[in-house]
Amino acid sequence: MTKFFKLQEGWLTVGLLAMLVFSVTLSIQQADWSDGLSILTPITIVGLVTGIALAKARGVPRILLDLLGLEIGLITVLLAVASVMHDPRLMTVQDRVQDLIARTSTWVNVAVRQDVSDDLVVFVLSLGVVSWVLAYSSAYFVFRSRQLWWALVPNGVALLINLSYSSSGRLNGYIVVFMLSALLLMIRFNLLIKEERWQRERVNYSPTLTWAFLWTGSAVAAVLALAMWYVPASAANSTLNSAWERVNQPWVDLQTTMGKLWSSVPGGTGVGGYASFNKQFTMGGSLNLADTVVLKVQSNEPLKLRAVTWDQYTGTGWNDTAPDTFNVPNLSSRLALDANQQLVSQDEERREVTYTVQVVTPKGDTIFAPLRPVKLSIPSRLNLSWRKLNEVYNIDNFYSEKGAVDIKTVPLELRTLIGLLHEGQQELRQTTPTAGEEPLDRLFATLKGEEIRKQLDELGKRGINATVAVSDGPAYYIELRASGEVPVYDDITGLHATDRLQSGQEYSAVSKLSAASEDELRAAGMDYDEWLKKRYLDLPATVSRQVRDLATQIVSEAGADNPYDAALAIQNYLRQNYEYSLTLPNPPVGVDRTDWFLFDIKKGYCEYYATSMIVMLRSQGIPARFAAGYAPGAYDPATKLRIVKESAAHAWPEVYFPGYGWVDFEPTPSQPVAGREIAAPEPAVSPTPQTTAGATATVSLPQPQKGVDDPGQKLPDNGGDQFILPFGGTTGNLLMLGLLLAATLAGVWLFTRGRRQPQSPGTYYGKMISWARLLRLGPSAHQTPYEFSEALARELPGTGLFARTISRAYVRERYSPKASGPTDKLAVHQAWNALHRKLWRSMPARQLRRVMRKK
Repeated sequence: MTKFFKLQEGWLTVGLLAMLVFSVTLSIQQADWSDGLSILTPITIVGLVTGIALAKARGVPRILLDLLGLEIGLITVLLAVASVMHDPRLMTVQDRVQDLIARTSTWVNVAVRQDVSDDLVVFVLSLGVVSWVLAYSSAYFVFRSRQLWWALVPNGVALLINLSYSSSGRLNGYIVVFMLSALLLMIRFNLLIKEERWQRERVNYSPTLTWAFLWTGSAVAAVLALAMWYVPASAANSTLNSAWERVNQPWVDLQTTMGKLWSSVPGGTGVGGYASFNKQFTMGGSLNLADTVVLKVQSNEPLKLRAVTWDQYTGTGWNDTAPDTFNVPNLSSRLALDANQQLVSQDEERREVTYTVQVVTPKGDTIFAPLRPVKLSIPSRLNLSWRKLNEVYNIDNFYSEKGAVDIKTVPLELRTLIGLLHEGQQELRQTTPTAGEEPLDRLFATLKGEEIRKQLDELGKRGINATVAVSDGPAYYIELRASGEVPVYDDITGLHATDRLQSGQEYSAVSKLSAASEDELRAAGMDYDEWLKKRYLDLPATVSRQVRDLATQIVSEAGADNPYDAALAIQNYLRQNYEYSLTLPNPPVGVDRTDWFLFDIKKGYCEYYATSMIVMLRSQGIPARFAAGYAPGAYDPATKLRIVKESAAHAWPEVYFPGYGWVDFEPTPSQPVAGREIAAPEPAVSPTPQTTAGATATVSLPQPQKGVDDPGQKLPDNGGDQFILPFGGTTGNLLMLGLLLAATLAGVWLFTRGRRQPQSPGTYYGKMISWARLLRLGPSAHQTPYEFSEALARELPGTGLFARTISRAYVRERYSPKASGPTDKLAVHQAWNALHRKLWRSMPARQLRRVMRKK
């Protein structure tokens, strides 16, 4: 037992490894994915202790030790998870373990079928298994096989996955802890390997050299951690971004699969609810949002801050298929928008609002803006849908007196080119043609010819194939043929910054809110564009006949003969006939969520109200989509800002009206209904689409998407029971890490304190020899201790007295029958401290002189 406590690797290595592993464990607990995650702390401790103990066991076959470790881990994890199961039907631990095994088997079957699961107990079990494996395997690889990277990489990957799913800024400190402990562990591990080699080869070395390197490495590690923490992220190469999108696709697919298997886990990419603001989400059970402040908004009126919209209802949740509508190789589906660049809006009856948003808790690169954003103070990327273009335009049709074709029907990308072609056409008609010259060449030779060529090249880079045909004079009729894909600016589904937003960062924006009256919306009609029909009328086969019949009944009883009145009737029906509640059981597996809400449970929160209204509207042939973001928040008179908390996360339906664009509705009874009074629109500050061909697109060329969307939001702990150790929350986790760090530093202090105590003269003489060899000062094989000290004194002035004191004491200890007393040891100890300082200071100068001599 005594031998075990004298670990060859040292207890410093144990402390550093514990800090490394616990930086992962505590970050998972801090993310608050579920109740009961406090069990991960004791599981990790038992895993580390078991791993170290079995790694040091000798004389036992390795396979038996691994089987023993597996059994200990299985028992530990099962008992830990059983301790946080509170089913009153399960009276004993044995009952709970049996139930846990049965639930795990059911979950495996669900995973094989790729169905939806909502068993959080199995989720906690999986995290317990991960924590045990990381702790046990890390200890084994460090203390048995001496393969450090097999301990660092899995823990690093686990930490990054946890951070990628959680948006909590409180987890960022764990990255620093992991980096520091990993760098220090690498330094300690490499020095340990060298020490063992030196001992095998009987090489004299100074023990203080090891600690000097360790302290220096600590300083370097701290500097590197701070540098990586504060260095700003820079824009990446577009080619590398495009390659990253392809490489990252398997990970995105895995996230989608995990979202089904852990559908009821709060927050996170693919595993969270609507408030994760990602490409898809699965509708779940109870909702318990935190009171964490997310945004502070300065505006003259309360505003709904939209983050994202979804178009595809799956029966269990929503997907955003806008990126799937774009199929141009080597380009991204997102459009780049420069800071303060105006985005054209052709919607009628909209008024401008200006507001400023201060980010408190970042949601990755997500920008929050009400409908419809037209200008941002920071560079951004527009996530929108695309449509196929294959048209032939006669330029004269846009400029004839009858106005055969409205320029607004032409994609923005082509309007500048059409204007230039018209000007070039007018110049051609006023000149005399040259014999033998082609009409197209004559067009390019006009004053606008170079600009026309440039526009054609730019369109080609954007994936639009545009060609110009010119007839012979004197009419010079011009046709523009354009094919490819163009963005649908009426279908912006999200805004993203070019880089992740930081806490404290601000941006100003201008949006155009709908000011259409009820009568105007009633008269909008149902002349929908093809892109609307494709994306916003589709329903899955899971939607039952009774849902469609209910929608027809509501609309019929209200006497609604237009989309607006139909939407109003369905909104009012949901507000009046269903109970608003955040406490729900998990939805049944394989059951359509709209069906479950409308006819079974008959209560829910915003995502159920919004989904039900959208599904019923679509069944009536009315385009609608699912929007999510934040409700306006509470006004703070002291700061004159609206404080938006995580608990203000909200979802609502948006309905499309031809000419007026998307208009939001509010079927959730906990929120006020949007008024439709007639409001006089404010004077437009920004340019609006023109009826001439001079109108130009105001967005930049599409650029490859940078990075990955933010993982989403987290939910707080719901009061799960503690198991063995009551650590939890920020204070508890910091206390845990503080205790680990204090224990590590205490070990270092005790070790170095022992080194500072007076030792035998022989020890100091060995240190003097080691340092002399580092400085290339001997000793030679024929030199006696006295000769060696004199030679050292000649080479290093000022060291003679101390070197002679150590040599005399060493000779006396070695050859005199009288043992050295405490006074002699103290004198030698003081002599060595003084000599050591001089040796250390002389090293740079001697190394420099050696280099200069070689030159």
